[in-house]
Amino acid sequence: MIILSWNCRGLGHTRAVPNLRELVRAHRPTVIFLYETLTHSQKIEEVKISLGFDGAFSIDREGRSGGIAALWKYSDHYTVIGYSRNHIDLKITEPGQEDWRLTGYYGFPEQRRRREAWNLLKAVTRISQLPWCIIGDFNDILDSSEKHGEVERPIWMIQGFRETVMQCLLQDIQMKVHPFTWEKGRGNTHFVEEKLDRALASTAWMARFPEASVLNTVATCSDHSPLILVNDAPKTKISRISFRFENRWMEEEGFNEVVHDRWGLTETYSTITERLKALSNELTRWSRKHAIIDRKPIDNLKESLERMRSNSDHQSVVQVEEMKLKLNRMMIKNYMYWKQRAKQFWLKEGDLNTKFFHSMEMHLMKQ
Repeated sequence: MIILSWNCRGLGHTRAVPNLRELVRAHRPTVIFLYETLTHSQKIEEVKISLGFDGAFSIDREGRSGGIAALWKYSDHYTVIGYSRNHIDLKITEPGQEDWRLTGYYGFPEQRRRREAWNLLKAVTRISQLPWCIIGDFNDILDSSEKHGEVERPIWMIQGFRETVMQCLLQDIQMKVHPFTWEKGRGNTHFVEEKLDRALASTAWMARFPEASVLNTVATCSDHSPLILVNDAPKTKISRISFRFENRWMEEEGFNEVVHDRWGLTETYSTITERLKALSNELTRWSRKHAIIDRKPIDNLKESLERMRSNSDHQSVVQVEEMKLKLNRMMIKNYMYWKQRAKQFWLKEGDLNTKFFHSMEMHLMKQ
């Protein structure tokens, strides 16, 4: 299972949904937790449908702050067993497997509410004895090394959070790539980074998923990094995608030559069936290079941002900001292309609320 956890700082921002869509495309999560959504349940429902997810549960914002949401696929696997303005607690039920708990958590950001946040974490711990994993924005650090720049955190805050984690019998799950998940003031003398986001788990959960790890990735519209929790070793999947001919290929340069050359191999393929199979395989290979929106520049930019996120010199800061703007334009352009295409299908094939439209949205996400 793959879980995405992200303090998105507002889903109403024009860059938020394209960023979220790109994260889903790149990592294929089955569960998403979002914090500081700054929106209401109707918006979460729209996001759920557009991403092709089956279920959602959300807590609306209060005034101009807050908001937390969970989205998931395979509705019969998930049950909401508890929630507050700061957490959503799920029970995971998979066929032939022992049940376990997954919690999305958002700690109070105010320093004066640290003890309140720790007490909430202790209370959530006592809800169930199932193997447990909790992921989110804790707004706390476990060690002074988890903060870089400006004034150090008070010792009582670090010690208080560490003692709470120990009392809850939780342990930190290994984080890959970059050690900090939140930043402020990059490029100036007040630049600061902290590991405010993390995943913690009980001993029983770690015993069940010993190879679990957290990937600290990038987004362009929040000061928090999205976290990708993979709770087991990746499994090789065999793809069995049926061939589908698209009319738009006939408008692409080189299409006629591909068909002519492959169909003309009469000495290699003696039957119509063999020719059709060879032609479909060749068109599939050709289409991946010549007849789709090129995602490679997006992936290359994301990799460059990953490499440069630890640099804080002036030249690097300028480059990072330029790269973020460029990546953002590319993701929005990509998002608008598929959104427009989905609407074109709707105009031709049916109503916006039909099963057809929902399935088409999911199909487009997988391309």
